Amino acid sequence: RNMGDLPKLVTSLVESGDLEGTEGLLLRQLVDEEHRIIKAAWEVYEMGPNLDELKDTLLHVVKLEKVRRGYVSETTQDRKTQRSDRAGGRSSGGRARGSSSDQEDNGTGEGQAPA
Repeated sequence: RNMGDLPKLVTSLVESGDLEGTEGLLLRQLVDEEHRIIKAAWEVYEMGPNLDELKDTLLHVVKLEKVRRGYVSETTQDRKTQRSDRAGGRSSGGRARGSSSDQEDNGTGEGQAPA
């Protein structure tokens, strides 16, 4: 199998209702762009064809890509707001996003006793 078969699967996902129209268009675009996760999922599928696993991966990638591109649903926006609120309560100089920066801040601030 080659990636040329993947657009047929995208069409079947749209026709079955697993993907809405805009999600189908986005997935088609990701396939055309040879998105690295889509490509990797296809390679895994070729090694041991599990259609349900491939569909699940494709659906997750589309949902994540929608968030990344700013096509955000209300539920996703609520989660982003909650994360932002938690990060905003810290005084880490704007480094609350990166986990390695968080580790550097732990126990190294002035006036803090070592653990």
